[in-house]
Amino acid sequence: MNKQVLDEITNQDYAKIQSNVESFLRESIAKAGASGLVFGLSGGIDSAVVAHICAKSFKEKSLALLMPDSRVSPKEETEDALQIVDKLGLDYKLIDISLIHSQFANIVEPEEKSLG
Repeated sequence: MNKQVLDEITNQDYAKIQSNVESFLRESIAKAGASGLVFGLSGGIDSAVVAHICAKSFKEKSLALLMPDSRVSPKEETEDALQIVDKLGLDYKLIDISLIHSQFANIVEPEEKSLG
């Protein structure tokens, strides 16, 4: 990796970035008149970061949605997501969307991109 890019990545003020994200979320919740956050948790790195922020700052006001298609989604991803909510103590709903996906597939043209 280019040293300049690596230096730029490693020299970020990540505490400030996290604080900015938390402030943005707090302001967005207040502006919307909402009582909390609902977010998708796939088990991937992006949603895992969101889960950690929610657990730290919005734990009692957060709900993680895990929505795999049990026929398509790798089992390991769902297991990773379940480990995250367990470790962080977050409320969650596990919703298998395979039936929804099947019904949707009947409407769109059956090509890989549209089904994804």
